[in-house]
Amino acid sequence: MSTKTIYVIGAGEVIKTYFKKMVLSCLMALLVSSLGEGNTALADQTVKVTDTQTSYAAPVRKSYNNSFISGDDLVWIGSDATNLYQIFYRNLDTGETKQLTDTKTNKTDLWAGGDYAVYFADRREVILLNLRTGESESIINHTTVENLTTDGRYAAYMNKTDSYIYVYDLESKQTKQLVKGRYPQVADGKIIMQDGKGSLLLYDCASGTTRTMKEPVDGYIINFKFNGKVVVWTQQVNEHTVQVRMMNVDELNAVPTVLAQKKMDKNTSWPTMLAISSNLIVWRQASEDGGKSEIAAGELTYGESIIIANETTESKLVGIYNDQVALQGNDGNILLSSLQVSGTPTAKKETLASAVPDVKQRPQAVEFDTRFYKEGLTYKELIQSKSQVEGHPVSSDKSVSLVVPPYSFQDTLGKIRLAPGEDKNLELTKAMQSGQMMVSLPWNIDFPDKTVLEIQLNMSYMESRVPHNLRDKLGIFRLESDTWIYMGGLLGDNSNVIHTAIEKPGIYAIFLHDFSDGPLREYWVNKRIKQTIAEDPIRVFLDGEELKFNEQPALHENYTTVEFRTIFEKLGLTIQWDENARRVTGQKEGQSLSLQLGSLSASINEQSIDMPVAPYSNKGYTFVPLRFVGEATGRKVVWDANLKAVYLYDASTEGKLFYEDGKLKYEGQLKGGKMNGKGKLYRNDGSLWYDAEFQNDEVTGWGTMYFEGFLFGEDRTGEIITGQFTRGLPNGVIRKYDDSGFLKYEGQEVFGSLTGKGKLYIQGRPVYEGGMKDGYFSGHGKYYVGGKLKYEGGFVQSMEDGNGKEYDANGLLQREGEYKKGNRNGNGIDYYPSGAKSYVGPFVNGTRSGAGKQYYENGNLRAEGLYEHHYIVKGTYYYDNGERYEGDFINGFPDGQGTLYDKNGTVKFQGKFKQGKPEA
Repeated sequence: MSTKTIYVIGAGEVIKTYFKKMVLSCLMALLVSSLGEGNTALADQTVKVTDTQTSYAAPVRKSYNNSFISGDDLVWIGSDATNLYQIFYRNLDTGETKQLTDTKTNKTDLWAGGDYAVYFADRREVILLNLRTGESESIINHTTVENLTTDGRYAAYMNKTDSYIYVYDLESKQTKQLVKGRYPQVADGKIIMQDGKGSLLLYDCASGTTRTMKEPVDGYIINFKFNGKVVVWTQQVNEHTVQVRMMNVDELNAVPTVLAQKKMDKNTSWPTMLAISSNLIVWRQASEDGGKSEIAAGELTYGESIIIANETTESKLVGIYNDQVALQGNDGNILLSSLQVSGTPTAKKETLASAVPDVKQRPQAVEFDTRFYKEGLTYKELIQSKSQVEGHPVSSDKSVSLVVPPYSFQDTLGKIRLAPGEDKNLELTKAMQSGQMMVSLPWNIDFPDKTVLEIQLNMSYMESRVPHNLRDKLGIFRLESDTWIYMGGLLGDNSNVIHTAIEKPGIYAIFLHDFSDGPLREYWVNKRIKQTIAEDPIRVFLDGEELKFNEQPALHENYTTVEFRTIFEKLGLTIQWDENARRVTGQKEGQSLSLQLGSLSASINEQSIDMPVAPYSNKGYTFVPLRFVGEATGRKVVWDANLKAVYLYDASTEGKLFYEDGKLKYEGQLKGGKMNGKGKLYRNDGSLWYDAEFQNDEVTGWGTMYFEGFLFGEDRTGEIITGQFTRGLPNGVIRKYDDSGFLKYEGQEVFGSLTGKGKLYIQGRPVYEGGMKDGYFSGHGKYYVGGKLKYEGGFVQSMEDGNGKEYDANGLLQREGEYKKGNRNGNGIDYYPSGAKSYVGPFVNGTRSGAGKQYYENGNLRAEGLYEHHYIVKGTYYYDNGERYEGDFINGFPDGQGTLYDKNGTVKFQGKFKQGKPEA
């Protein structure tokens, strides 16, 4: 950095301007200290020093302390040769300098913008001054103007009489009253101002609309600057911390970015906002060593900040010219400190401001007990009720509601608690990814993680934060492992509610995630299906026949490649192999296709054409790009991403069918006017129904079915089934996905009923794997709770039935035995967590009943006898000191007639016992 000093001297004298080089300590730093800390992380940026000699002329002896820079224009109030204060102007680019006024009025509140400046004359009228021509006119005439500002098209000010903000249109000559407030700043036809509550408001002069940009819910907004695109302000976060924040006003309800943070105490002053340009903001702050204050500059493009540590820090800041900071010394001279920032920050910027939306009143936490639920309601019934549904959890502000199933598989769900999530240590904000904006409050939804049924979560988003054309970018996300994970989100038709299924407690919020070309849900569905089938082999269908290869098709440089001999022969090509040239040629009825290993150049009918990937050798077989070969031989090639399959067929068989009202019904292969082959069937509303193989107008073969609407009282919109179909019903090997792309089931179905071997999931966590029949668990299987194995054994109609084992939450064997209708009925064993036997004997409806034995953890016998309803009622109890009791028991304690023996077998007491003790 260097500074050039502009000396202001008397009119008519010889102008003397010189440049004083300063060796400055320029520390490039990112002020990224966390709340309550003062650490600084270095970034990969440099400050370049510039030193360009320029001459200026000025017709004044001394400048007054009201100076302003707007673009290339330096405008100030200074004394002329007669000691009267006038308005002066200098173009900092060309050096042109002139005195714009010669009146004797008292001039204050100078502000420049565009081609104009405004000032208050004699505390009674506002003067508009043309910087190019020097022409002036009175535009406002009263004595209570304050906070005067202009952008060259509009002038804004506060009227101290009524405390309203007014805007004056320089073209129409009209004045408009806005709102009660203070400190208006106009730029690019927009006005930032502060209302009586301390909120920042944005007024658009063209549309006449006002909206709240930032409410002081997390600290007091002290002062601010505005350049038409970005508003920057200082904010007192707490008693000891102040931040410099910025926000883009063109982004609807943008989240503030923190440029800097300072610890404050009684010996340090608040950062003072001084000047803003298109790319820099400059302020004064206390230095780290507690000495003189220093000038800090924030780079608006990157949202970073630097410190300018120099000898002129006690000077007044006038403004910013290009990348130079204009300072004014006590002698009235203007110093331009050159600053050029280059390079992109590489250090990770620490998050300092919360991205949780501002709310005027924080909702209260509420708690519900699901034990009193008598029946569940569907989402459709909940919405139609248009009010809080008794028995279903609804947040105190009505923005969150749950549809809870009346019963879980085995246990009641228990208590549910809804509480607004707190952004402690900014963990919610730091977990956000690029392109995410939180458009609802985060909610902590807490319930025991033991259910295997999905709970439907309905959340409302803040409509003011979501442009209507971006509603398909909305989704419900759950905080997991320091990352927000997409859980789904189906939009309501005419409300700001979206819903999805959840199956585990956690913090949930709605995000606008604008990062993909298509809808957010579609992106995640496609991504998760792709992840699910990543290990599946690529399958190839030619004219409806699935081809079998000696070596499986493979992705090579992101292109599907296959063994050439099989595909050439199935396409009817006669094959010739040139070993020397390592070239394969296929011919058929005047067609010729020639490819060479390692070469991107192919020959079709002796015309050279480039291929996307060269043929290569794989495990002794020559592989060629499938799409290229198929299209070169006149075939239509279609990739089915859901099935990981390639279809090749004669393009002339394609056609379209329409509904009676003219809407598209089907597009794909036809035969005799009927759907035959690969094609897509649409509903009358235009939504895709099937993307599959067809036979005589029926879905038969491999394909995908897309659900829409309600089925058996459940909203199935967005769910997908892929696999084998017969007459439109899943029949064979299939996969089911929920509306966010999570795998729900993989296995066998018979005409729409889960029958055969299969695996059930809820949002990626296993629920069951094993035999299925008519939609029920049947035969041997494994049942999971909260993603952990709970039971393994026999099932009949989804209830434990047969020999089985139960496990605790840590995966340790808890009990085993014979089960009937969901409970142990027959002989069984209970275990200690150590694995030692705790009880061996019969059970009835899950409780110990009959002749059984209990053991200490060391294996010694503890009790034996007759058990009823879990407790021993008659038998022998062995104490660990060697004594034993024989007789009656109540609730496991000696109670009734009995005998107590010592360790040698001698009777110690015989008679009546009460609650384990002999009665006197």
